[in-house]
Amino acid sequence: AAKFERLLDEKYGRLRPFIESHPNVEIFIKNVQRKYAMGAFSPFRKSGSPPVGKTTSIMILFMMHRNGVRMDALLLAATFFLVGLQPWALVGLVIIGKWEMDRRKRKRIGGMPKKIATVEAYFASALDANLSEEEEVKAKYALLDTPVGTKFNPADLSLRDEEYDVIVLGSGPETLYAAALLARAGKKLVVLSPRDDVSGCVTLGDKSSSVLGKKIPFDIDGMNVAQLSRQQELLAPALCTTTDTQGGIRFSRIGSNLDGYAHSILSVPGLGTDNTSAECIPVVLNATGSLASLAEYCSTCLGDGFPGVDLDGKDNGNSNSLSYLRACNQINAGSADYYLSKLYNAKESNAYQEASVRTASAFLNKCLPLNTHVRSLMAAIGMMNENLCPDKTSMAAHVTNICAMTSEEGVAYPVGGPRAICHALTSVIEQC
Repeated sequence: AAKFERLLDEKYGRLRPFIESHPNVEIFIKNVQRKYAMGAFSPFRKSGSPPVGKTTSIMILFMMHRNGVRMDALLLAATFFLVGLQPWALVGLVIIGKWEMDRRKRKRIGGMPKKIATVEAYFASALDANLSEEEEVKAKYALLDTPVGTKFNPADLSLRDEEYDVIVLGSGPETLYAAALLARAGKKLVVLSPRDDVSGCVTLGDKSSSVLGKKIPFDIDGMNVAQLSRQQELLAPALCTTTDTQGGIRFSRIGSNLDGYAHSILSVPGLGTDNTSAECIPVVLNATGSLASLAEYCSTCLGDGFPGVDLDGKDNGNSNSLSYLRACNQINAGSADYYLSKLYNAKESNAYQEASVRTASAFLNKCLPLNTHVRSLMAAIGMMNENLCPDKTSMAAHVTNICAMTSEEGVAYPVGGPRAICHALTSVIEQC
């Protein structure tokens, strides 16, 4: 009896009073132990009881591969069909894999500081607490008169003694944006530009000019920004300061409410006429009902179908141009995922990736084979910023331009021009 009491104490310890008062718990524990000893909780199924045959399993896996199923899903299916993993073990494997992937995504990039450095606005150094509001405005304008960057003296050998993690070559907001993100990530870098002004702007006139009367920064490359809300989300990580997520940079929409925020005028030779002369019907692109207004223009002036809508709000028209514009928006929805996949070598593909390896002419001829005027208009809108013909332009670039020019947000321009953005990005690089 004493030995039995000692065995119970060793077996249950502090839980012995609870087990003795609840004998069903002891019976349940013994049943679980017996099933475990017999292999009932093994993660693998018993031999001879697969869910389907091996031939059928291989055919299912082959069909999944041909339909573009992701590799991780294929591996899980193979462990279920061929290795013989139990369903509950498969669910547990998925949970563990998802947790590990999330943990790796949260892991800080090597060399990146734990806390991102905070910076002041680019015009903070030019302002003084004693300045009036009018004087602050003049100080900001005076800052925009100065070129971005410091002119490098070849005789100065101090750069040769410095050690940098990254050397960035180029000029313009795009180059400085990449450099600002690297500086935020803790990289020590230097930006080298062949221009005297890294922003790419030139200044017309001087203070003594009788024609202009003052210095005017002139934008050479163009800085029109479409889909502004999306662009501001991308700019915020590089521009944000202690007081402003956009680093003091503001944008102004091109156009006005009276003209529907019109931002572009297209003139395609022969468009809307019966000959190929230089005569054409100009097309005004604006932000007010851009898709519908452009489809109505194609219907009225170019002989396309009418974009009708029934009482329930469903599309019952036969407008080829409207269908084409909607298809471009659907393809362009995957552009962000496509460009992000270039950073981590993702193998899954989407419609935008497939569009990147096709030409714009093939897409235009396939979707708009009958009406040459509508096809010419869509080609002109999609190639506004491309110095290439449709058969040499990527369909992805064409689709992106179509969506940008027909966006309901219109087109905006940074207040102060690209020089203001470049001053803000340069300030971030210097302070980090």
